[in-house]
Amino acid sequence: MSKDNCIIRNDFIAQVYTSNDIQFLETYTILETDYDYIIESMQEEEFILENPYCNIFKELLYEDKVVGFVTYDLQNGVGDFSLNAAYILPKYRGNGIFFYELENVLINGNTLSIYNPNHKIMEKLIEYDFARYLDSNLVASSISLDIPTDKLLSNDNKLEVEDDLLHASNLYDIHMCMVIILIDISTPNKNIIYYSKLQDTDKEKSEKNREHLDATYFQYIKDTILDNHEQFVEILTELTEKLPRAEYTLEEIVGTAPELSIYLQEIINEGLITKEKAYEVQKQLTEEFETKEVLPESLMKRLMYLVLEDDMEAEDFDDTDAFLCPYCGYPTSLSARTCNTCGYNIHDLNPMDMIKDLEDFNQQIESMVEQMKAAGMSDEMIESILSDAFKEIEDDLIDLDNELSQLIEEDESFIKAIILTLKNLKTQSTIQEACAGWISQMNIDSDELYDYLVTEGLVDIIVTNESFREFYGLKLKVNQLKDILRENNQKISGNKKELIDRIADNLNVSQIPLDITSSYGIKDTLITNKQGLKFIEQYKYILEE
Repeated sequence: MSKDNCIIRNDFIAQVYTSNDIQFLETYTILETDYDYIIESMQEEEFILENPYCNIFKELLYEDKVVGFVTYDLQNGVGDFSLNAAYILPKYRGNGIFFYELENVLINGNTLSIYNPNHKIMEKLIEYDFARYLDSNLVASSISLDIPTDKLLSNDNKLEVEDDLLHASNLYDIHMCMVIILIDISTPNKNIIYYSKLQDTDKEKSEKNREHLDATYFQYIKDTILDNHEQFVEILTELTEKLPRAEYTLEEIVGTAPELSIYLQEIINEGLITKEKAYEVQKQLTEEFETKEVLPESLMKRLMYLVLEDDMEAEDFDDTDAFLCPYCGYPTSLSARTCNTCGYNIHDLNPMDMIKDLEDFNQQIESMVEQMKAAGMSDEMIESILSDAFKEIEDDLIDLDNELSQLIEEDESFIKAIILTLKNLKTQSTIQEACAGWISQMNIDSDELYDYLVTEGLVDIIVTNESFREFYGLKLKVNQLKDILRENNQKISGNKKELIDRIADNLNVSQIPLDITSSYGIKDTLITNKQGLKFIEQYKYILEE
């Protein structure tokens, strides 16, 4: 223990407790046994653990001190974490500890959701821009909110769902302190909504507010969502795009045939699959990655799903209102880029848009038919008019096809710019240096070019001493900076800025292995990698035309 009573982790590694598949961990028991100072602080604040059982209990560190904890449940998918409790000693709040924990879960390729969140958790998600207000009450969250059936109520006084289901939502009322699940608000003269029960921690804030949960309130929910549907989708999409995420490479996860990655080799050694099966997984995942059916962030989840796919129990979700993954058929979050269970890319599928557009179109056709019948038109005349209308739609599609052809020509110009840039980046340099003299003539934006090269994995980022001082060093924690200095026989005393300056002044940072999860931007020094060389070879015909 230190002088301020905190446990010290000299190796700066948080301790993690995990449960087996049968029995949950009891959070209070762990705290009473090993963290008396934390539970004393919780009691002084009258902090209530609404969810006292978990699969994972993890310490939260500030530098080398244990200053709090988080707990998680594990859901259906591999690496599918549902946060169910978090606490930090008052003295250490405001240091970004909770944010860095959530970020760490996401950048390691895991799926993150919040189990039965209270208003304090939601306020933190808003602060971190993981969630955003739709109006003064309703909040859209890019991180899925999980509610079990036994913690749900309904405005029509019945729940037509199985007791053991876990329901996911992206909508929260901060005024009423409740997660909102829209069951059926699009059918005319129908409005069925589920909402989470009031938690003890939220009673002081919202018990009186909930006295107004009447038909008027639920009509407000329906009208707000239907009238602002596009805004809701846009906010969710924007927030989801900004979430921290893993940037795995295909070679890192499965290797390049005939070589298998370390991950696959360890799975073989553990007896989970045969070597023949490993090669099948490698081949399938390689093909899916090349066709963008799997994104870099979900490579690890996809790998584990393919390994365990034969052992997963078949489920029937036909009766659920959730969006189902087109690959594995499991329900997945509306805001997710990839399936929570199998890692399949659902980024280009927007179920809210597809359903709403189809409903709007059908309603418009039905309304038109009713108006024509009321005007005395015969069925033959109505059919003729609709036929002409659909012919106009067909003509519009032809015009759209012509526009797409023009876009393809512009895309070829962009690909040409990429190839020229990659050729120049065989010797490491910045985008400006690689494109000098020709990019302005091609009307290509250098920022857009940079984003494409980095996100598509065609270049490697070379961290320079300047970029380390101005950006990458700031992304590291103090203990990580000290580890770098310690390993290179440098002094480890001083504040964060001094540690960064000492590394930048005395070490060759390009030789330091860094886990780059966000980039400095167009000022980065880049070099074409193997993927970039493959790109040049694949599209070199464009330069020859």
